[in-house]
Amino acid sequence: MKSIETLYIPFFEDDTKVFSSYDLGASSALSALGYKLLKIDKGQSSKSLFLFESSEELIESAQMYWRGELQVDALTYFNAIKTIKNQLYSN
Repeated sequence: MKSIETLYIPFFEDDTKVFSSYDLGASSALSALGYKLLKIDKGQSSKSLFLFESSEELIESAQMYWRGELQVDALTYFNAIKTIKNQLYSN
C-alpha cells in the first residue's frame, strides 16, 4: 500500500495541511467525492501534482481508492476527470 503523508506547502498563506498526489485517477475520485482541490502544480516536469485540503476522511478515501474499495458515481467521476483535465490544459 502507498504511504500517505500530510504536507505543509509554503505557497499557501496559512498553515493549511495538504494531501498531494500525482495520480489523476485518485485525484479525480477525491474531487468527485467533494474534497477540495486547492491547486494543480504543473511544475517543471511532465507530471502535475494535485493538492487537496487534507483531512482524516480524505486520507481514508485515498487509501480505499488504492485498495480498490472506493465507490463513486460513474458520471460524477467522469465529470471530475474532465474538469481536472480542463484545468491542466488551460493557460
